[in-house]
Amino acid sequence: MIKCPQCNYHNIDDHRFCQQCGTSLTQKHCANCGHLVDFEVTHCPQCDHLTGTIWWTLITPLPNLDPSPTMAELSAVETIPMGESVALLDEEPSTEELLDSIERLVGDQSDGEIDTVELSSSGSSTAVLQQSSDSKIPSLSPAIQSFLDQNPRYQLLASMVPQDPKLAENGNLELTILDTQPLQVSPLAIMLNQLEGTINPADMGQPETIKGFLEAQPLPFPIVLEPYLALRQQFPLLLPHVHDAWQSEQQAVILLENRADLPSLKEVIAEGQASPTQILYWLEQTLNFAVVCAPWQCLPSVLNKENLKVDQGQILCLQQLLFEPGQFWPGKSEKGSTSIQSPTWDDLRYVWLDLLQGLGASLLEQFQPLLDNLQSAENVTQAELLEYLNELSQRLPSLQPSITHTQAHQSSGAETGAAPTLILPNQLVHLAAAGQTDDGRDRHHNEDYFAIDQRLQQICNPHQNHVSGQGLYILCDGMGGHAGGEIASSLATETLTQYFQAHWQTEFPDTAIVKDAIYAANHALFQLNEEKAGNNRMGTTLVMALVQDTHIQIAHVGDSRLYRLTHQSGLEQITVDHEVGQREIQRGTDPAVAYARPDAYQLTQALGPRENEALEPDIQLLTASEDTLLLICSDGLTDNHLLEVHCDQYLLPMLNSQVTLQQGVNELVMLANEHNGHDNITVIAILMRVQPQRSSQTY
Repeated sequence: MIKCPQCNYHNIDDHRFCQQCGTSLTQKHCANCGHLVDFEVTHCPQCDHLTGTIWWTLITPLPNLDPSPTMAELSAVETIPMGESVALLDEEPSTEELLDSIERLVGDQSDGEIDTVELSSSGSSTAVLQQSSDSKIPSLSPAIQSFLDQNPRYQLLASMVPQDPKLAENGNLELTILDTQPLQVSPLAIMLNQLEGTINPADMGQPETIKGFLEAQPLPFPIVLEPYLALRQQFPLLLPHVHDAWQSEQQAVILLENRADLPSLKEVIAEGQASPTQILYWLEQTLNFAVVCAPWQCLPSVLNKENLKVDQGQILCLQQLLFEPGQFWPGKSEKGSTSIQSPTWDDLRYVWLDLLQGLGASLLEQFQPLLDNLQSAENVTQAELLEYLNELSQRLPSLQPSITHTQAHQSSGAETGAAPTLILPNQLVHLAAAGQTDDGRDRHHNEDYFAIDQRLQQICNPHQNHVSGQGLYILCDGMGGHAGGEIASSLATETLTQYFQAHWQTEFPDTAIVKDAIYAANHALFQLNEEKAGNNRMGTTLVMALVQDTHIQIAHVGDSRLYRLTHQSGLEQITVDHEVGQREIQRGTDPAVAYARPDAYQLTQALGPRENEALEPDIQLLTASEDTLLLICSDGLTDNHLLEVHCDQYLLPMLNSQVTLQQGVNELVMLANEHNGHDNITVIAILMRVQPQRSSQTY
């Protein structure tokens, strides 16, 4: 079935438009320019922005059946450039065909010859393969051809065999593929929804929990899925998202978030833009992961330098999990092979040495004590590696680690002991915001108004990279008929902006100052209402965020909302609507009864209609303890649970820096127009990135 991205209605596979809301099931809006783009192409034909859904795909022949192509044979498959895809079958698979194919995926090895092919110059973002006797592109390997034949929703963008022997020994055939049916719900997604609904999220990281649940499923999932699901609970940013996975008698397949184009950690360090604090933190992360991953025997994941990536938010991430030969993915070690047989802490020491060799002169001098320790050590232990990091943190300016220990996991291939974790207060390293407003599909004027007043100071030198940020973010949704709503929302916003320009210089405003600012805006509107003749009084809702470094203060009046999205807590609605229905619920009324009232959605508070004595704004204090996305929205966006329903598709990419904030808010406005459209639409997105803070004190 195809799940509509707008209304979540499940459509049969051959529908091109949602049978409930009419949304296209074969196209999406480009986040950059808004042009409708087919799912079958990788880039927008208008602006060349990447629009395709691309997965990093691993196909592994299972060792106990028919022989698979040798590594030399697989290496003969040339890479097809990114952005050009292989045209496959014309017919789209039904759900039944897709599920049936899981039983026989990728296993059949064809003995027949496969015609060579060449790319036609069609001018489309997706190139179509034409049969040709003089093609320069060789035949696809049987493993790839079998996968593509049985999964026509996927189109080949590139295939490659890892050149690093540590990867090649595991026998993985690696592909980048375009998903031409990204709205098709995967069996894995269905299974994970069931899992999350039956167990405590804290138990998701337990090996026995994941293993038992996968074994109980009617569809065969490869055992390699277990560490991906378990470790992602502890390292949600480090590990890639798994889109789907399955296993036949002959081969195992897993589709991952595509991180192939991200720069490697070594490249980022060599660029010389990272601070000493950031580099030290990255090294610490590799050490922490090496300890926790021991039961899964995937220490090679942090021992292969090309597998260590850095995303746009300077977050360390893995392209994929790499395992010791014979663990999860089959692999055999040949005599004289350079692959890692029994990983030790010395292997991690060598990785650190190689990473740090690319440091520039100024940073190299600061990291010289760590380099000296790493170069002189032999048979290093986990505790010694941690000690080296702590010694360096004491020498570097602006660094102070504090140490806690958690119980290490047992592993035959690594030492036992305590897993080091540097528990540090957080500091702001990135603050960005974007806003957008729209009349709405059914409105002819806009009564919403918003303002972003953001000031950043960055101190960057060889000793530190410190960002000091102040941000004021205001959204008002006016009401009052004719031009009254527009006047109310703009006047309130401008009054608040001017107030904080005068009363917020260095110290973060306390709740009393925030209340005084709201009262000033309310008084300005109330006075204007008093001067007007007639009973048609204007007013406005308000939701406002004040950010200073990692501190956040939220204030709101009315039913405009603020949401918070983090990897640990997911999407949370921070504000509670000031309306009759919510008031009755707070008094103990059953929600169904409260919202059965005809006046359930009538506002109980707004700026402008009444004097300050009748106004009680809600104010909350928050702290950004991890990377955080804040969304301030008018009800044109939040009606019909739009954000809750579409969080993974529209909000997570902003948190993960997969799209810019401006692209993200543009997409949300388009989403609201397609699904709601009955009201004005306004959204402000605020992205805060944090990392551990270190000071000059020692311990």
